[in-house]
Amino acid sequence: MKARALFGFALLASLGACACSSGDKKNAAPRFTPGGTVAAGATRDLHTDTTGLHLTTFTAKALDGAASQGHATDNEIATVDTSLTLKKQLCVVLPERNVKPGFPLADWVASKGYHVFQVAYQNDVQISPPGDTDPNTPADTRMDQFDGKGRVNWVAIARADSIEARTEKALAYLASKDPGGDWGWFLNDDGSVRWADTCFVGYGYGGSHAAIIARHVTLARAVSLSAPDAEGRPDATWLTAPSTTPLDRLYAVYGGNDNAQALGSYNDTTASLGYIGDVFHTTLDAAAGPNPFDGSHRILLEEQDHAPFCVTGVDHPPCLYVFGLPQP
Repeated sequence: MKARALFGFALLASLGACACSSGDKKNAAPRFTPGGTVAAGATRDLHTDTTGLHLTTFTAKALDGAASQGHATDNEIATVDTSLTLKKQLCVVLPERNVKPGFPLADWVASKGYHVFQVAYQNDVQISPPGDTDPNTPADTRMDQFDGKGRVNWVAIARADSIEARTEKALAYLASKDPGGDWGWFLNDDGSVRWADTCFVGYGYGGSHAAIIARHVTLARAVSLSAPDAEGRPDATWLTAPSTTPLDRLYAVYGGNDNAQALGSYNDTTASLGYIGDVFHTTLDAAAGPNPFDGSHRILLEEQDHAPFCVTGVDHPPCLYVFGLPQP
């Protein structure tokens, strides 16, 4: 049954459709209390909508005419399976460089009870221009991609093309389009996103970006897969700046065959960032052990290359661990 649902997810995403049952449309009452500032992890009142997979696709351009860059006309994808025990967290998925939404990693995350939003954004921007020596440029560039506030002038990221603005627009649209999916719960009364109940999970370019966002915004969790690295700027101030998101919410998983020990690569970067524990060497399918991975948040997978690792149909122990899920 789960395989058929996930197949339907992929098919509908390609068609730009919405997989919402008639029960979803009839049940306008939210499962959670929508809107308002609520402390992360607070108790929510649940409703009885357990109808299954809710999937909606739309473009950033359709929701905001000012959106013009960063896959603005490619489908963004939102999904939640209300037949599951919900984690009550929104996970924003950031793919590899210049890859549009439609990433299988998102299917796996959704299958674990998360609300998942695959945002389209300007993810082809270098971390700094050639010859730049300002250590603030790398984080300023990536944070402009996040919120479009104009910290740098070497590249222009409009607010409408930023991750934050597109997530706000998407949640507001989904709150009306798919009320049974409870998307509006992740919005504050002023229409802003409650990031403290949001996780970022990224692969490669997206994984390094997720780590930078976590440095500057309080998140529920940030998971970097085949990431993070310094992207050629080991002098960047973000690597040693205090983390706004507590360090016990930050994780990295990367392959031993992916230049993990090179200067400025994953081992160096996670050390600079202060990620918890020593690098823990394991394999993708090895048991986590009685003290999972010795509590490390720096997981090196022997014999693995550059990959997202977490895929539908297989629950690899490191993937379960970094999302705080029970081990088999």
